[in-house]
Amino acid sequence: MLNTPKALLFILGALFIVNSVLLFRYQLSLRGFQNAGSDSLEIFKGTEESSTETSRAKYQQRVGALQRASVDTLEASNDKLLRYDSLTTTDVDALEHNYLLLAHYSQQAEDLNPPEEYKYQYGAFSSGITELYNSAWTAYTLAADPISATKEDFWAYQDHLVYAMSLLVQSNRALGQNYKTTEGLDLPTGGTLQPI
Repeated sequence: MLNTPKALLFILGALFIVNSVLLFRYQLSLRGFQNAGSDSLEIFKGTEESSTETSRAKYQQRVGALQRASVDTLEASNDKLLRYDSLTTTDVDALEHNYLLLAHYSQQAEDLNPPEEYKYQYGAFSSGITELYNSAWTAYTLAADPISATKEDFWAYQDHLVYAMSLLVQSNRALGQNYKTTEGLDLPTGGTLQPI
């Protein structure tokens, strides 16, 4: 039955509607964050016009602030996921807030214009922040739909976190800095804890 054109069109239409609703909710949430005057949402405003205008120190400061805010946000989600069996609707709302906030931080990381000598570092940094967002999204989906959560979903969450840590450590080394990462974080595994 699923190989009929009507069924395929129905499924594609349903996916389109779900994606549209999620995008709309995301945009509303960001507007709500901005209207609420959240100072933590904007790590920095605007991007530099060219890499010649961006000094190394200013770029590193921005990377450090954005990385710290992103890791702190992910840690808040992880702390909630450690109490997976006793999550409340308030916790699920906080997990949603965190993944939306990390989507914003991920966009800020992509909008950075690094100096030429930091192009390799920037790739690792930007990808690391994106992996933190992926982790937060997975944490939210685990909490929002606990009936369909599987052990593999927890493993996917762990994989995103471990990969994010690896990328952020690479970024730190390239900058010669020791900015906060997810290293040493206790990870929920659907019943047991495992530190990374």
